[in-house]
Amino acid sequence: DMLRQFGERIARILVVDDDRDFVRLLTRMLEGSTLRPYQVDSAYTGQEAIEQIRLQRPDLILLDLNLTDMNGQDVIQAVRAMPEGGALPILVISARDDIEPRDALPGTMLITKANGLTTADIVQWTQRVLDGGERESAGA
Repeated sequence: DMLRQFGERIARILVVDDDRDFVRLLTRMLEGSTLRPYQVDSAYTGQEAIEQIRLQRPDLILLDLNLTDMNGQDVIQAVRAMPEGGALPILVISARDDIEPRDALPGTMLITKANGLTTADIVQWTQRVLDGGERESAGA
């Protein structure tokens, strides 16, 4: 595996979103980052995400709340119920700005932007989380 030569600098990221085009674009941006190489896995449903996390724990989850098969909050609860799931950083991505992050999404970082998020915004926040271990809510 070519990525192993970078050792600990590799961050495994799981992108969970039912928009396949968005996932492909975000994957290209994260894997092609000049600041840091990322290994990106993807899941298009909540159930697929939970199965992948059980098989191979990522360093970070980028999660859309509006999935076709289940609510993103249900995915968060399932992850938190897993061994060591409480320490797994989850970055919730939403164009909605009416979510109460501390009440609805404990242990996650929420990025919201009423007029939408760009993939560049998401890459920037991903870098911050992986480098700084941020676990608080922030508006982009």
